[in-house]
Amino acid sequence: MIRINDVDVFDTPEELLDPQHAAVLVIDMQKETASEEGGYAKHGYDMSRMRSIIPAIQRILEASRRLNLLIVFTEFVHRDRRGVTLVDGPGVYLHRLEKWISDVSDGSWAARTLDELASQRGELIMQKSRASALYGTYLDNIFRSREVRTVLLMGCLTDGCVLKTAVDVTEHGYYPAVVKDAVNSLTAEKHELGLKYIEMKFPTFSSDEVMAVWAGFPHREKRAAAADDP
Repeated sequence: MIRINDVDVFDTPEELLDPQHAAVLVIDMQKETASEEGGYAKHGYDMSRMRSIIPAIQRILEASRRLNLLIVFTEFVHRDRRGVTLVDGPGVYLHRLEKWISDVSDGSWAARTLDELASQRGELIMQKSRASALYGTYLDNIFRSREVRTVLLMGCLTDGCVLKTAVDVTEHGYYPAVVKDAVNSLTAEKHELGLKYIEMKFPTFSSDEVMAVWAGFPHREKRAAAADDP
């Protein structure tokens, strides 16, 4: 812990990654975005970048379950189950120069998280329609009820939803900890651009560094569910 302008600030990996107050957020690792049969693959995007981060995410999830961390999966949807759009002009403007823009409906095959990263009982799946996982969702309430201080971020895209969630996590009073080999973008240029900014502003760790810190913590028994838990 260091003190800056009369404020106590987490500083060490052990403080930031302490399982007593850490949660894990897997961002938008959906079939649309990371499957060889998804929309991006069908429109000529190389899925090897998205596929390459699956093993690191799996390692962190396995360790998180052993330590009984809160685990949340987000799924980006552009339309509700009736087909009504949930996005707006400013949100779509960001993608206006892309060769193709995804348009995923809630409840569809494309919206679901990859089978390789499937959630387990007690883990949360949360739909969102903005880049930040905290915008318009109840995630902040969940974090506060669990006394979370640090949120580990994994998934995609480094320059989009990961970056914007990291900013919003900070604005809500949590430390974002980005697992840098567990995030990626559709191109190397966009990934490197996003990661460079992230590394300047937020705590970043490799999955090996996270695992090394967590190796010093014992298995944690699953806590009894509270009456207001989802």
